Amino acid sequence: MFIPKGEETHTKYWAAKIAREGRKFGLGLCIVSQRPRNIDPNVLSQMGSLAVMKIVQEDDQRQITAAAESISHDLINQLTSLNVGDAVFVGQWVNLPSIVHIEEVKDKPVGSDKNAISEWKSAKKFEKIATESTQGLIQKDLLLD
Repeated sequence: MFIPKGEETHTKYWAAKIAREGRKFGLGLCIVSQRPRNIDPNVLSQMGSLAVMKIVQEDDQRQITAAAESISHDLINQLTSLNVGDAVFVGQWVNLPSIVHIEEVKDKPVGSDKNAISEWKSAKKFEKIATESTQGLIQKDLLLD
């Protein structure tokens, strides 16, 4: 747990600082957890928007209720009956708390390691182009002087 309730950690300190002051500098914070009751309530209450999926445990529901002032008890009670992909959006994302369905991505991209040799070859190819264009600019500047 990076932002634990009742325990001081470096990540908790910085998460709290970013949550409080980050908006002034265009910096955002996204916290993802399956156990909101374990997240420090001071940090969670600073979140401007929440996407809340199915939550059955009452402790977790209470933590969400305390963090989001615009979420009603009726909406909290509906969290137990949400289907896979359904979420309640509250906060700055929406004008009113809304239940939305998030489609499952069928075509999952497969990641792979970069091939260092081909990357170096490509970089060397562009290096020559960059050198030629830079030399051309230097020669033009010399002619203009």
